[in-house]
Amino acid sequence: MTDSPPSFNQEQVLSETKKALLEEDWREAVNHLSQLIDDDPNHPENLACLEEWMNKAGPMGLDLIPVFVDEGLFAPTTAIRAELMSRLGFCDGSLELILQVICSRQDDRYCQWILDWFDRIGWTEGLRVAELVKSFERSLGSLRESELSALSGLISVFDRALDFVPDHDRLSYLRAIVARRVGDERAFDLAQEYHSEFPGYWGCVALGGVLREKGELEEAINIYREGLDYEPEDIGLRLDLGDLLHDVGDLENSLDAYEEALERKPGEPWATASVTFIRYALAGELGLRYELDDLAKGGNRRALRFLFWLETYRSHLPTPNSSIVAVAMHAIEKRVEIENLSVSSLEPPSAIMALDYALGTIPSRSFPKLSFTEIPDPDPRKARKLTRYSLWVYKGMVARPAMDPPSRKIANAVSEIAKTPFDAARWSEMARLQANRLRGLEQEFLAVMCQPPTLPEGDEEPWSWPFRVQVAAALMITRSSQSWASRRKTIRDLLFGIVDWTTTAAIVALTQLSEDEPELGHEIFLDLIELFGEEEAGPIWYQCVLFPLFQCLPRLPLPEELRTIIVGLRARAGLP
Repeated sequence: MTDSPPSFNQEQVLSETKKALLEEDWREAVNHLSQLIDDDPNHPENLACLEEWMNKAGPMGLDLIPVFVDEGLFAPTTAIRAELMSRLGFCDGSLELILQVICSRQDDRYCQWILDWFDRIGWTEGLRVAELVKSFERSLGSLRESELSALSGLISVFDRALDFVPDHDRLSYLRAIVARRVGDERAFDLAQEYHSEFPGYWGCVALGGVLREKGELEEAINIYREGLDYEPEDIGLRLDLGDLLHDVGDLENSLDAYEEALERKPGEPWATASVTFIRYALAGELGLRYELDDLAKGGNRRALRFLFWLETYRSHLPTPNSSIVAVAMHAIEKRVEIENLSVSSLEPPSAIMALDYALGTIPSRSFPKLSFTEIPDPDPRKARKLTRYSLWVYKGMVARPAMDPPSRKIANAVSEIAKTPFDAARWSEMARLQANRLRGLEQEFLAVMCQPPTLPEGDEEPWSWPFRVQVAAALMITRSSQSWASRRKTIRDLLFGIVDWTTTAAIVALTQLSEDEPELGHEIFLDLIELFGEEEAGPIWYQCVLFPLFQCLPRLPLPEELRTIIVGLRARAGLP
C-alpha cells in the first residue's frame, strides 16, 4: 500500500518562498513559487511574491525557470515564464504560452492574467493581431469539445481582445464558437450578431451550431443549407445537415445529404455508416444490416453506435436509466453512506427495488430516506386502463408489492433464465420451455416481477437484477401454453398498469413474440401503438415506455409506410 502524497500547505510554502527571496536565491524562490501558483494563480500573496521575484530576478529569470519539470508543475512554471515574458515585451510569445497552459490544463483561472495584461500600459503595443488570432486558433484547436466546455473564463478574454481590435472577423467567430461550447448565456446573440455582420460560410456554422443545441432544428437546417450556398463542396456541413434531417425524421433528405457527401469524398466513414443505416431503416433489407455489421467490425464508430441501438433489447439488455440506480452504482463504487436521497421526479417502483438490491451487497448498509419533488402528469402511480392485476400499491410516493411472493419453483425457473447472458431469442425459447413445463398460474409470473428471487452470488451488477427477472417473467407470460387471448390480457395489465420497469419488460417480451409468432404481429403492434399519446409525461414515461417503445417498434413486421413513420418518430426522440 502506497502512502498518500502530502497535502499542500500554503502557509509553509509561502514562508519558504519569502525566505528564498530574502536570501536572493532566485532559483529556489521560483521553485517554491511554482507550487504557490499551481495552488492558486490569483491569490494576492502568491502574486505579490511573483511580482517581487520578477522585479529582482529581471531578464535572467527566464534562465532560472525550470524547463523540464514533472507534469504536475509544467503549467505553473510555463505560466510564470509567460508572465515574465509579458513584462519584457515578448507579447506574442507570452500570450501563446499562457493559452497553452489554460487549454492543456482546462484551467481558466489563468484567464485573469491575460485580462491584466490587456490593462497594462504598453502590452498591447507589442501585440500583433495576426499572432493573437493564431495563438487562439492553435490553442483551441487542440481541445475536444468536452474539454473546452470547462473554460468559460475565455469569453472575457475574447471580449477584451475585441476591445483591442473591434469587429475582427476571426476573433468574433471564435468568441461565438467558444460561447456556445462553454454554455455562455450570450451564445445565441453572439452567433446571430456574427452571422449578420459577417455573412458567409463561417457565420452559418456559428449560428447553425447554436440553433442545433437550442433544439431549433428546422431553423438550423435552413442555416446550414445557406452555408452550403457559400461553400457548395463542403463535406462537414453536409454531414451536419444529414444528422439534423435525420433528427427531425426527414430520412429521404437526410439520405440525400449523406450521399452528396460521399460523392465528394468516397468512403467518408460517418456518411458511409449513415447511408447504410438509413437505407436499412427504410427498406429493412437484411443485406444492408450485414453491411452495417461489417462497417462496425472494421472500427466505424458511427456504425458501432447504430448497432448498439439496433441490438438494444435484442442482444443487449440495458438497465433502465434512473437517478436512483446511478446513486446505487456510485455508492457501491465509493463505499459511501447515503442517509437521505432527494430526486427531482418520481422514480419507478423497480428502481427503488434495484437500489435496495445494490445496497444490500454492502454489509450493514441502511436504506436511505427517499424524497421526490415532482409527480409527472399524468400520474404514473395510476393505471391508465382498467386492469385485472396490479403489481404495486402506492402509499404516498413509495410503492410496495401488491402480490404475495411466487412459489419457489416459479422463482427458480425465472432466475435460471435471468442468470444467463441476455439474448432475446434464446431467453424466449427458454421461457417457453420453462412456462410449459411448470404450467404456473399467470399471477405467479406477475408476482415474481415485483418480488424477485434472491440475487445470485457474485452478481456484478446487482442494480440490474430486478429488470432481468422482469424481462424473463414477461417472456414466460407471452410464451406460455395458454391461449393468445389469455396471454394478451395478462401482458396488457403490465402495459397499461402503473408505469414501471415492468412496463418496459412487457414491451420487450411482446416485441420478441412478434418474431417468434409472426401471425400475432398486427395485434401486438396495435397493443404497443396504444401507448403513444403521453410523450410529455416526464422522465419516468420516457425511461419506461417511450425509449423502449421506439427501440422495439422497428422490429415488428410493419407496412413500409408505418416503418418510415416510426423511424422518423424514433429520431425525434433522440435515437439513431
